[in-house]
Amino acid sequence: MIVASPGGSPMNQSFIIYIIQNMLLISLFTLVLFFIGRRVPLKAGHAWRKWLWAVLAVRLLLPVPVSVKLPVPENAAGAEEETEYSAGGSGEEAEAVPAKAASGDTAAGPEGYAARPEGSAGAGGYGRRAMEWLYMHRVTLAVIWAAGALFFLRFRLSQYLHTRKIYLETARPCEDPQVLRTVRDAAKSCRLFFVPEVWVQEEIKSPMLFRYWRPCILLPDESYDAGELTMVIRHELTHAAKKDLWYKLLIVAVCDIYWFNPVFRLMKQSAFQDVEYVCDEKITGDMDPRERSAYGEAILKTTDASRTGKGALTARFASDRGLVRKRLENLFVSRNRTAGPALSAVFAAVFAAGMLAVPWEGQASGASAVRPSDPPAQEKPAEEEEKEPPAWDRIVSRRADAMYGVTAEQEREMQSYIEEFHVKMEFAAGTGMLEDLQDPDSVAWNYFFETGDVLIGGNMEMTDQGEQWFPLRYHNEYSLEDHLETLERFKGYVQGERLKTDFDRMILCVKEIREEKSVDAVVLLHELLHDLDIYFLRYGTISAIGQTVGENSEEYYGILRVYED
Repeated sequence: MIVASPGGSPMNQSFIIYIIQNMLLISLFTLVLFFIGRRVPLKAGHAWRKWLWAVLAVRLLLPVPVSVKLPVPENAAGAEEETEYSAGGSGEEAEAVPAKAASGDTAAGPEGYAARPEGSAGAGGYGRRAMEWLYMHRVTLAVIWAAGALFFLRFRLSQYLHTRKIYLETARPCEDPQVLRTVRDAAKSCRLFFVPEVWVQEEIKSPMLFRYWRPCILLPDESYDAGELTMVIRHELTHAAKKDLWYKLLIVAVCDIYWFNPVFRLMKQSAFQDVEYVCDEKITGDMDPRERSAYGEAILKTTDASRTGKGALTARFASDRGLVRKRLENLFVSRNRTAGPALSAVFAAVFAAGMLAVPWEGQASGASAVRPSDPPAQEKPAEEEEKEPPAWDRIVSRRADAMYGVTAEQEREMQSYIEEFHVKMEFAAGTGMLEDLQDPDSVAWNYFFETGDVLIGGNMEMTDQGEQWFPLRYHNEYSLEDHLETLERFKGYVQGERLKTDFDRMILCVKEIREEKSVDAVVLLHELLHDLDIYFLRYGTISAIGQTVGENSEEYYGILRVYED
């Protein structure tokens, strides 16, 4: 019994494909935002880009399919009924029939594997091959990804615990009343719901904010004048008010989950810089040039060449030397209050347009994304004439001669097996699989070479979530070796030499399929099995659909030697 199905829901079967598509689109958007954003005038500020990085990061962490349904246009009401191509018996002609009416008149086979015109989109090519490869190796890829993600998770936890141990366990509480008063005033100014703790750490050279929940301020063991102290404290508490440590953690989480994608390292680099730019812009927004100059001098004073703080775990007042020049330039630029929001709106609209799938309302979930209106004409050569099936008396006579000595039990065994083998080959030769078999590396060859539940292809289909890839699986009970053994056994049952020759031809076809992946052998084997099943073994019997097999069949190849004179 042939058993096959296209698999479960798109969220189960195609989610990995959807994640990859989502990642590739956001990677492209990241590159555009990274390179174009660097050329945007400084007067636009950096808050717009910082906000967009957060949107991209959240989208990467929550790749939930999104779509918008639009009403069907009036001029589409009279469109042709969606069709799928189904085998028309011979495999040489493909007839377009309504999808709902295709059952019963088509070759049996894995559901969803419809015959299609040569070169049709969505049926073959590199995109489909890539999806088949991803599906076949999904377990291996998942293990590799999980190993990398767990490595980075362990690394981040170890880094955080180590940093907390170094910074907090060796620090002492700050008891300077001026510092504590400045912190209270700055916390009120930044509208924090708590007053952060202040610790003095002798090992650091730059003030920093540390700890995610109720962050604290770490100060180096050195003195600041009143103006510098106010700027330093306001800078760190502005980071706290904007939840910048959580923002950095979000960006780092994306980079660690998508550790194999180097593009997101650019996102991290740019997002961390934007954190400092936005903080500086917030603090210096109401300052005059003299105050901004003093703020810049405070940055220069605390800047050091060493990377003292852990970038993902802290927010420091100082920057590495490479960023200091850009921060200082940014201090003395007058802002255009409308430029930033306008840029945010433009980039957000472009991103939303890229993410949304817009299927028409009423388009059936699971409908084929390939909707050819007319099958290609595949006419037989003019010189090839239709062959008339043998008359009833000739069939009875030849069957009596060829099956002489075959027991009733052996005949039933042959009839059942040849019928099932014929149905399998009818599907292979009469649908789009024959096109896929032209490629010796196609997974369609699993139909012959693998046993059990095997992948034989896949279809791109339109669902409510947009295009999804559905794998096509097939339950294969017999290997080619099993077929060879069975055909050899049947050959031994019969006494007629012509029928033995037909079994020899089928055996040779199976061997050519096994050794050469011959498509011609697939076609010939199908024709031999078709005529042997319909016009010899089962001729005159009642089929499953209530028709007399053979008498009402529209196709006869006429290649059996058993009917030759």
